[in-house]
Amino acid sequence: YYTNAEEFITDIALVFSNAIAFNKEGHDVGELMSCAYYEASTHLLKYIRWLSLELLQPYLTDCLDSPVVESGSASEWKLTNRNREMARKEMESVVFNELLDKTEPGDKFSWSEQECEKLLKSLRHMSDYKHM
Repeated sequence: YYTNAEEFITDIALVFSNAIAFNKEGHDVGELMSCAYYEASTHLLKYIRWLSLELLQPYLTDCLDSPVVESGSASEWKLTNRNREMARKEMESVVFNELLDKTEPGDKFSWSEQECEKLLKSLRHMSDYKHM
């Protein structure tokens, strides 16, 4: 069990950092599964950094001497207001500036659209379950 929020964040970051490290060699040579896991882990690490800094706001400090993570898949970060600002900017750039794989009307769903639909169904199911 964790004695503070930083310990929890360190463990969560370690999961995705390990996945990135484990799949790097395969990613570098173009192995399909390694590329998929590497990319997913990289994105999830960025997302979990942002999410942790948003949800753990009561634990954030104004520490000015700790390192600032500006972007990328940093394997560790401190719970500071400055890191929260940087993570938020990075997520905004990802969400608003990344081109999405889109389909034309009448086409089958793209992979991204299928994954989003699965996620939405899962969330709806969880919401229905919560209200039962």
